[in-house]
Amino acid sequence: MRIFAPTLVSLALLTACGGPPQAVVSDDARPQLGDDWFTYRAETLGITPAEARARDAALPGADGPPPEGALDDVTARQATVLWRSQCAACHGLDGEPPPAIAERYEASEQNPPRTWGGMAAMGFLMGGDSMRSKIYARIAEGVPPNMPAWGGTLSREQIWALVRHIEGF
Repeated sequence: MRIFAPTLVSLALLTACGGPPQAVVSDDARPQLGDDWFTYRAETLGITPAEARARDAALPGADGPPPEGALDDVTARQATVLWRSQCAACHGLDGEPPPAIAERYEASEQNPPRTWGGMAAMGFLMGGDSMRSKIYARIAEGVPPNMPAWGGTLSREQIWALVRHIEGF
């Protein structure tokens, strides 16, 4: 029993630390969607939009996270902007769905949007890349009937940046 208690305390402390830090952006920052992302990303990398598309296509999809270092400060900021503009209405700015949204879903007998942070942080700790891949797939493919599929609007890089953002709750 003595070994079990320290293990629980250690896991609790690791969970409380959260994932990667979330980027800070100005309130007027706008998301870059579709072709605009590749133009914007090309400018930030000093390459052509075609090269930005090829770079994105080389990233893994739901079969695994990108290699270490593939995501940078630009993608972290973009994830914060995307979260605020596209995700927070249902999932909340802090990963906790607003009470009105949760009540609306409960009244219609539908599952409410996922809450991030807390026990989800334990999922990242224990589930690792498998959990990250599942979140990527949910963002890309959507969760009918209420969460749209973002795979046709966001790049792979943007979706992976959102997964990292979620991990930071």
